[in-house]
Amino acid sequence: MVVLAAIALGVALGDARGAWALRYASATGKSTNNCQSPATACDLRTAVEGTSGNMPGEGEEVIVVTFTFTSPVAGRKVGKCSGRLPAATMRAVSSETQPSEADAAAKVLYDVAPSGVARITLNDPETRNALSPALLDGLITAFERARDDDAARCVVLASSHEKTFSSGANLGGFAADAPLVHKHFGSERFVGLFKLIGDLDKPTLCAARGHVLAGALGIALACDLIVASESASFGTPEINIGAFPFMIMALIYRNVPRKKANELLLLGERWDAREALAAGLINWVVPEDQFDAAVAEWAGKLAGKSPVIMRLGKEAMRRQLDMPLDDALDYLRAQLSLALSTEDIVEGVTAFFEKREPQWKGR
Repeated sequence: MVVLAAIALGVALGDARGAWALRYASATGKSTNNCQSPATACDLRTAVEGTSGNMPGEGEEVIVVTFTFTSPVAGRKVGKCSGRLPAATMRAVSSETQPSEADAAAKVLYDVAPSGVARITLNDPETRNALSPALLDGLITAFERARDDDAARCVVLASSHEKTFSSGANLGGFAADAPLVHKHFGSERFVGLFKLIGDLDKPTLCAARGHVLAGALGIALACDLIVASESASFGTPEINIGAFPFMIMALIYRNVPRKKANELLLLGERWDAREALAAGLINWVVPEDQFDAAVAEWAGKLAGKSPVIMRLGKEAMRRQLDMPLDDALDYLRAQLSLALSTEDIVEGVTAFFEKREPQWKGR
């Protein structure tokens, strides 16, 4: 008997012969339930408990679910099964109840100063800003609001808790008695948030006061700059409880040298602010009594730049990062030509020679 293993996601479907690997894809359109597998356990009901048989109606948005079966012995795919289910049903397969908009809004505050500095504040001090579904939804909503807000010229991410920026994900979710596929869908919030912050066309500044741990470190690293108080500490303690910081690993390796990243991930120890600065994890460490002034100083500088040039620059920073050198140089040359076509670059140079502050037009 060939033992099949779930090498993609490790989701057990309860079949005695082994576990199946699952792969999910979102789509809108027609699809038929089908099965091509040596196993009889290939059915949607087994994988997504309670959703099989609830088939989509005419014109309803659907999500196509594909199960890929791979044999580690044979080293090849041995079958697959796919089917379509209502999108509303699939979105509901979360290990926790979907939070209300009011709950999410209360846990994350948003405001914009006349200077153009938007401030997003983690505001769930009772849980030390644990990254619950409600708080993550609030963060996503707040960053989307900042993205679409013309009055916002830069974004500061801060915490209302005096000693903790965020304690990371709610550990109860790791041990919750729920199908693993439900937990998989729940982690989509982290992916969406990291991409949202990284793609934002406005500069982002994380004001790190207190502990910045686990998933919260990933959120901080998604920002362009990090200012930390001397009391701040940073770490990925997941390994100490038998977990691993998978969700933030890509951000860590894109911010610090590989050996220091290995140290952070494998030892599970915390770094104080000075150690984090030496490793390149953060940008600036300031005394506690100067922290707010330091954050305001950098935020004001960022908000005072040309918004159109900042947008072009941030997009170029992101896109060139993983390009081969020759491709990056060609791309950046084109971006320079595009920047030279803006009114703001003319205004900036003119203001420099006239020894006055530029008046940006944003075009």
